[in-house]
Amino acid sequence: MQFFIVGAITLVLRPLIKGKWLPQHTVAACGELYLLDSLLKHNADINSVDKDGLTALHKAIGKKQVITNFLLKNSANAFVRDKEGATLMHYAVQTASTETIELLLLYIVEINLQDNDGWTPLNLAVQTQTKFS
Repeated sequence: MQFFIVGAITLVLRPLIKGKWLPQHTVAACGELYLLDSLLKHNADINSVDKDGLTALHKAIGKKQVITNFLLKNSANAFVRDKEGATLMHYAVQTASTETIELLLLYIVEINLQDNDGWTPLNLAVQTQTKFS
């Protein structure tokens, strides 16, 4: 039964993906924990990247915390960078997600790594005047 559900999800998502996002990226971005869990149980690659070098974890940052936590607990690569060299911490700072920053720190994510332009998450927070609560 789950195979058909996952197959149906893939068919429904295919027109939305347009060759860029994979189903696990879409359901992570939408915050659909049950669907994400089903995809992973059917061997969807949790660390697969899209054309921009983004993973499902990138898509989840700043959205539902439960998705980010689920992905990290299921061995998503917390040290992945996108094509611009930005880390997950860069993304968490951009979304002003204090909860996500704290969660990433539990996974010993390096906070001082620079992207391809030499920006650290702290530089980004100062430049954009990001306010954290």
